Amino acid sequence: MPGTLLLIAKAANAKEILSNQLREIFQGSILVKARCLDELCQEDIDEASLVLFSNKAVFNEYKNSKNMLIQNFLVAERYIYLDNLNEIIALPQGEKALVVSNLKISAEDTINEIIDVGINHLRLIPYYPGCGLDINGIDVAISPAAGDIVPAGIKKVIDVGVRRIAISTIFKITNFFNLPIEIVDKYIIEYTREFILQAEKLNRTITTENRLNHELDAILNSVHDAIVATDADCNITVFNPKAEELFGYKRTEVMGKNICKIIPQNNFRKIIGQKKALSDTLERIGNRHLISNKTPLFMDGTVTGVVATYQDVTEMQRLEQEVRGKLYERGHVARFNFDDIVNKSDSMYSVVKKAKKFAASEEPVLLRGETGVGKEMFAQAIHNHSDRRNGPFIAVNFGALPENLAESELFGYEEGAFTGARKGGKPGLFELAHNGTIFLDEIGDATLSTQVKILRILQEKCVIRLGATKVIPVNVRIIAATNRDLKELIRQGKFREDLYYRLNVLSISIPSLRERKEDIVALAEYFMSQYCPGLVLSDEVKMLFYNYPWPGNVRELENVIRYISATCENKEVRLDDLPHEIINMNLKDELSTNSVGEIFRSKDRKAAEYEYILRILKHYYDTGRVCGRGTILLELNNRYGLGLTEEKVRWRLQTLSKMGYINIGRTKQGCKITENGMRVLEMLNRKAI
Repeated sequence: MPGTLLLIAKAANAKEILSNQLREIFQGSILVKARCLDELCQEDIDEASLVLFSNKAVFNEYKNSKNMLIQNFLVAERYIYLDNLNEIIALPQGEKALVVSNLKISAEDTINEIIDVGINHLRLIPYYPGCGLDINGIDVAISPAAGDIVPAGIKKVIDVGVRRIAISTIFKITNFFNLPIEIVDKYIIEYTREFILQAEKLNRTITTENRLNHELDAILNSVHDAIVATDADCNITVFNPKAEELFGYKRTEVMGKNICKIIPQNNFRKIIGQKKALSDTLERIGNRHLISNKTPLFMDGTVTGVVATYQDVTEMQRLEQEVRGKLYERGHVARFNFDDIVNKSDSMYSVVKKAKKFAASEEPVLLRGETGVGKEMFAQAIHNHSDRRNGPFIAVNFGALPENLAESELFGYEEGAFTGARKGGKPGLFELAHNGTIFLDEIGDATLSTQVKILRILQEKCVIRLGATKVIPVNVRIIAATNRDLKELIRQGKFREDLYYRLNVLSISIPSLRERKEDIVALAEYFMSQYCPGLVLSDEVKMLFYNYPWPGNVRELENVIRYISATCENKEVRLDDLPHEIINMNLKDELSTNSVGEIFRSKDRKAAEYEYILRILKHYYDTGRVCGRGTILLELNNRYGLGLTEEKVRWRLQTLSKMGYINIGRTKQGCKITENGMRVLEMLNRKAI
């Protein structure tokens, strides 16, 4: 049964157009469902393998308004359909134009896309409901299918239509569902043909060479291929930035020169003479292999030039490998380098330094550390720092690999090796890792029979597929990782001692987060830059993070930041923005170390703050008045000059309440000192504490 892709859009017309685009591309390979944001329910999300938000604005509105959990999601990258740019290009230099959308961020995104394709001769102004903009003197509005909210008085409305889903997002969807590359190949071909047709259309409608160059520049900058165009005499008229990169010439160096002087092996003359296009031609230019598409340009039946697109075969093969690769865990590509590992602490700095040295070796590496410390990040960094960096990186997690599938996945199988075996057989992960690195995560969970075969690969450098007799040589480096005590497993007979010594040649122990406290805030700020840029941590939160034990290590810290990104409504992250279990565990740790009256014995500022709170509450109790948190804050700062924040006062009150010194009532009931609190004050007065 095909996987399900759920598209979430703001407007009904965007939902309809984008879902139709996806269905047309994937042709039933996946089930495409679509919902407007206001009609979304948890059942829709639960049934989806992958959720696709139509743009960042929809994603942000979802985070702020919906309390639904999503496991896998993407935010679509979009582009304006090329055919809809002509009217915008034709606007006079310096013309003011509103860019209208239902949200500010959507209007700004559309402006950026128009500028990115080279249209920079206009004054584009974002307009959205409620912005209060004075439109006096503005006659033109540009709208991505949002004409119903264009303000009255606008004389000309240019509808550029719903922005299409970009090819980069199509690649990611294809990659997620492990779909055949042919689906993307077809889309690339259609995209290229669309450009050629557009070039011909522009040629028919433009009357001057300056206008031709202006319109072509706007379109050529929106594609990722090298584009070269000539006139009828084969003199270069267009040479886009990708062409500069591919052929090694600056545009200013080649404009007006004959194509034969720049690209000696070309067939532009042949195309002009035969008046026929050449598609998908393999060419060798210098030391590069290129795929080219060339088409003649006509005006009144006469050939006026040629436009050609070039793609580097090496780059195409790289993209194809990304999509074709049957990803296991996180796939064939190592994404992290040592620069991605935060190591402000001495302990982590030493570990990174050691790992860099180990990367230069071909010996096996054993990574030790608690769950969530970043063992796979280290494995990827070692791979990318080694001579195998251009080879595959294969990750396998024994904790998530069913025992009955482990050997067929690791070592592969021949056709007919067992019931349900794929026709033609299947290579194993060790084969796929040839000339690269295989990462064996949670190696302590591998079965004894699997351990025997891994040992054989280490010794003999070859594998034998299930059901086969042929020996297949493999050149792989093994990096293993565990959060378990392997020597204890050896004593229990659950891990082979000979395999242990084969793997434990180069050993690295990665410290837990509580052992590298200097890195905690730096890591938090890194994750915030990824999930919620613009937010900052308050001093109270930094202190809490520093003292919290982080049993889930870096992975837990990342999850906390993701929680903050969904809940924090201010620029500064405060204690109220944190998950309750983080705050409760810190309270529990503080209380567990304090017997009755212990927090007052330190005679430090914190002890004084607790004492002043009790005295304020005792005063209000004696006078029969209610005392709320706001009143306590004013008293502490005005009478005692402490300069406390509301968050810190709330924290102190919660601690005193947990210890039984005060009661915290509901709204407008205030706080009251208890008998135990009064006893503590008496002891303080008598200096018995």
